[in-house]
Amino acid sequence: MHVLIAPVGEQATPNLIPIFAAGPGGYTTVQFLISDDPKIRSVAENLRQALKEDKQTSNVKVPDPLSMDAWDLKKAREDCARAITKYSNGCVTVNLTGGTKIMSLGAYQAACATASPMVYVNTEAGELIRFDGHGARVAREAFTVKIPIGTQLRAAGREFNGEPQLARNIPHARREFVKWLVDNYDGAYERCLKRIVAEMRNAHKRPWLEETELAFCPQGKGLEVLQRLAALNVVTWNHEQCRIQATNKSAWGFLNGGWVEAYALIALDESGLFDQVLGNVNIKGFAGDIDVMVTRNGRLGIVECKTKGPYGEGVTAVIAKIRQYEAIFGGPYARAVFALASDENIRVIQEASEQFGIGMLIYGRELRELARAVCRTLSPA
Repeated sequence: MHVLIAPVGEQATPNLIPIFAAGPGGYTTVQFLISDDPKIRSVAENLRQALKEDKQTSNVKVPDPLSMDAWDLKKAREDCARAITKYSNGCVTVNLTGGTKIMSLGAYQAACATASPMVYVNTEAGELIRFDGHGARVAREAFTVKIPIGTQLRAAGREFNGEPQLARNIPHARREFVKWLVDNYDGAYERCLKRIVAEMRNAHKRPWLEETELAFCPQGKGLEVLQRLAALNVVTWNHEQCRIQATNKSAWGFLNGGWVEAYALIALDESGLFDQVLGNVNIKGFAGDIDVMVTRNGRLGIVECKTKGPYGEGVTAVIAKIRQYEAIFGGPYARAVFALASDENIRVIQEASEQFGIGMLIYGRELRELARAVCRTLSPA
């Protein structure tokens, strides 16, 4: 029996990482230690549910949490020592990462008093630091964990609402189109599709119900983008009269920004840089959806896709939403990236992002670097 004794704090991920890093032959039991704060009890219960639902950890036993004083060092040490003694017939490792600083120090002292090895998650460096039963550091190793997005959400007390979208479920022809559109950004999007969508939007409230006569007749890559869209049954296009119409409401959504979401999902998935990539993620208790979510080595990436940067009160709303996502779903283990089709209003969203310290912006022709940018954002400092 290999037992992990783990004080619990507000962040769940530091408790998940050592368990997933140990793999199938690792810990057989995880004993959480919690303070009397009801919020911390909820974190422990969320962790237990997350471990139970994940096929990698469903066989790990997670007993009811034990109490540990959060502010009195002597009591904290005694509480942790009791937990270690409870499993004296097995091999015990103590996780020093969670809980208050007093809990962490008490756990360290209790582990040394019982000659129990310890582990600490160094978030900034993305490594596990291991100590022997005397408190001497014996190893520093970069951890590699594959924690599913659903498990990380459950650990945060959240659940999917419905099934997210997978890149492979997007029709092949559409997948190829959005990649072609970004590869030919200047001629196909910037000088043509962007202008066409603006004209359609300005001409009609429902551009899928009425034709729009364009003020220009696309040529070159612009003409090719319309021919490709017509072949995909996204638009009907009359070249002689320069008239265009979206085939239905869904097709208009694809034209009016949905293609950016599709591209982000496909590019991130095909890059092979991430452990999991999901699109159109709906979460119980939250309005709207998250365009794309990824996970890489225990960190969550949240990708917000738009055709252009928001402005006015819209900036505040978007920033507030992203901040909420980062804080609730992963805290320091979650980061956001904005993927924008153009540089419209870019300075406003840049300033807001810098002011509130969230994510990064990828826009315009740089979208082809989206996967590498998200990967850098989620990599240790």
